[in-house]
Amino acid sequence: MATRSQRQWSGGYIEPLSPTEVGPAQPTQFELIVARLGLEAQPELWLDSRALYEWAKVHHNHRYIPEHLLGAWGLKYSGGWDA
Repeated sequence: MATRSQRQWSGGYIEPLSPTEVGPAQPTQFELIVARLGLEAQPELWLDSRALYEWAKVHHNHRYIPEHLLGAWGLKYSGGWDA
């Protein structure tokens, strides 16, 4: 089955990448810090982790942090278009 090419802004065409060419997804910085703290198998402890909270307090405007943690910790995203 042939796929349609996408037009580049320069006027040329690019062929779409297959999932094998893109590669596997990389972990987020949040996932890396959770693993470094040894909390990857214990998400119920995330809310009580002082180290995770301190990291989130510094990085919540430019790193992915689950919304339920942001809300529980009282952290508000202040970036984006309306900031």
